[in-house]
Amino acid sequence: MRFFLLVSWMACLASGMRRRHDHHEMRIPKGEVKGEPLDKRMYFMDYMPEYNFIPCTCAKCGTTAMLNFVYSRVFGHDWPFNVSVSHMDIHNIFADRWERHGVPQFELVWEKQKQAELMKTAFSLAIIRNPITRLISSFKSKIQCQTGAHAGDPGRAAFVKQLLELRGQKSNKTCLD
Repeated sequence: MRFFLLVSWMACLASGMRRRHDHHEMRIPKGEVKGEPLDKRMYFMDYMPEYNFIPCTCAKCGTTAMLNFVYSRVFGHDWPFNVSVSHMDIHNIFADRWERHGVPQFELVWEKQKQAELMKTAFSLAIIRNPITRLISSFKSKIQCQTGAHAGDPGRAAFVKQLLELRGQKSNKTCLD
């Protein structure tokens, strides 16, 4: 149980912040400058000021389901786009689809002091997932060879290549069984 709680705490860094990865570059809101110092860009907090809400999301922890729920509460209807085709769009919380009356619903909070202040007053929600099922799900969507509707992550080939390089293997494999 302690291991599960530690993993859960680490998954959201106990403060609603999340580490920025290359595939999250699409999440930089309009007008943000990419040239900030690395330490400032590494950790950020998603915040919904109108609702004083911090959704704490991490990979393979039900983020799509949480954002579907949030979208339905903000806009009064479910996500209107085909989730199986454009499921990543719901994660791009700075896209026009997340604006209401031209107002973005999310802001990124970079400053540590503001993050600390918000954590004292805002409602934050984290979905914690069993680390074993999370690992299996990650393998299936990010590494395992699949076809059809469950073909998985479009960045799989690059991810598999990096994974194999960590093992000291050079390969042209784009997925693993």
